[in-house]
Amino acid sequence: MKHWMKYIFLMMILCYTKLCTAQYMINTGVDKTAVFVGDFIHFTVQAVGPSNAAIALPKIDSIPHFEIVSVKPVDSVITTNNKRIEQEYTLISFDTGTFTIPEYEFIINRQKSYSDPIQLKVQFSPQDVSGEYKDIHNIEAVPPPPSKFWWWFSGAIIVIALIIFLLNQIKKKPVAPKITNLSSYEEAIKQLQQLRNHHQPQAAEYQVLVNILRGYLVATQGFSATGQTYAHLYRFVQNLKISLEHINALKGTLNAASVSVFALKKQNDEQWQNDINNISNIIIQLNANKI
Repeated sequence: MKHWMKYIFLMMILCYTKLCTAQYMINTGVDKTAVFVGDFIHFTVQAVGPSNAAIALPKIDSIPHFEIVSVKPVDSVITTNNKRIEQEYTLISFDTGTFTIPEYEFIINRQKSYSDPIQLKVQFSPQDVSGEYKDIHNIEAVPPPPSKFWWWFSGAIIVIALIIFLLNQIKKKPVAPKITNLSSYEEAIKQLQQLRNHHQPQAAEYQVLVNILRGYLVATQGFSATGQTYAHLYRFVQNLKISLEHINALKGTLNAASVSVFALKKQNDEQWQNDINNISNIIIQLNANKI
C-alpha cells in the first residue's frame, strides 16, 4: 500500500512540473529568412506566461551584420489567465552571405531561458527582367545614299565658313582665357552647396549626394571607381584618418540613402540638410589632413 502511495505521489509531482513548465513560452522570429541587400527585416521577440509573471525581454542594442533601423515600443497584452509581451525590431543589411541572429536571454520570475538562433541569407537582387518586350519589326529597305555632289557641296560650304571664321579671329586681339580649374575639394563643396536647394529629396538626390563623396575619394584617396556598394564605401572611410563622430554620422547618412533607394521614401528637409552636412564635414576634414 505504501509503495502505491509513493508511486502516485511521484506522478503528481511530475505532472505538476510539466504543467508549470508549459505555462511559459519564449520565441524569436523574422518575417523572412532570405532577403536582398537593403531589404527590411522585421525581427520579433516574444514571451508568454501567467498574468502575474515577472517577464523581462532581452535588451538588444546591436546584431552582427545587421543595422537596427527602428525599434517599436514593448507591446503588452494581459488577460485573466496569461500575459504576452513582445517587441519588434526593423533590421537592414548591406553585407551578403548567410548570417545568424544569435540566441537571447529571457528572464521569467528570475529564471533565465534562451531563444533559438535564427539563420538568414542576404544576397544581391537579380537583374530586373520584368520590362516590357518589344515586337521585332520587319526588315525595311534602306534608302539609297544621296548623290556625291551634295557631299562635295556641303564640304565646300564648311571650308569657306571655316576660312572666314579664321580670318575674323586673326583680326581680333587675342584675349587670355579665364582659368576656372577647380580642385577636387572645391568641386565637391560646390556640388554640395547646389544640393542644399533641393527639398524633400527622393532616391535620385541621395544617390547624387553619396556619389559626391565617392568621387572625392576616387580623386584624392585612391578609392576604386567601380563595383563598390554602400558597405564598401563605409568600410573604406573607416580606415581613413577622420573622427569617429564623422564615421558614425556617415553610417546614418548611408542608411537614409538606402531607405530612399529601396523604399522610395522621401526624407524630410531637416534630415536632408543634416546628411549634406555629414558628407561636407568628412570632405572638409580629409582636405584639412592633406594640408
